[in-house]
Amino acid sequence: MSLKSLFPGIATTGPLYGPPYEQALMIYVAHRGLMILTGCSHPGIDKIIEYAHNLTGLPVYAVIGGFHLVGADDSRLREVALTFKRYGLREVYPIHCTGDRVRRYFKEVLGEVYEDGHVGIVVEIGAP
Repeated sequence: MSLKSLFPGIATTGPLYGPPYEQALMIYVAHRGLMILTGCSHPGIDKIIEYAHNLTGLPVYAVIGGFHLVGADDSRLREVALTFKRYGLREVYPIHCTGDRVRRYFKEVLGEVYEDGHVGIVVEIGAP
């Protein structure tokens, strides 16, 4: 594992588990932790979060992107939700390829951590 820094505080995971290989963008938000931006999360959104945390040693504050969970069964959804909780995520924004059933599930299980991700969303993370 090696950090692929783009700018101070912004890095990529580098290629992850393929095919298809994907990468995620990690943005460090001072006094909060990492905000992870994903594409379709083919490697698994839970695996991406775990990898980013292990790569940087930083807490994961938020994740936004496609979670590739359309058609996932309930045990898989529980596994992902437990990962979000285990890593202490404070904001979860599912977007495309996540699925409406999955969104409803996360909204119910994650409560205020769940945010409605959609096209054109603007996410502002202020000081704690």
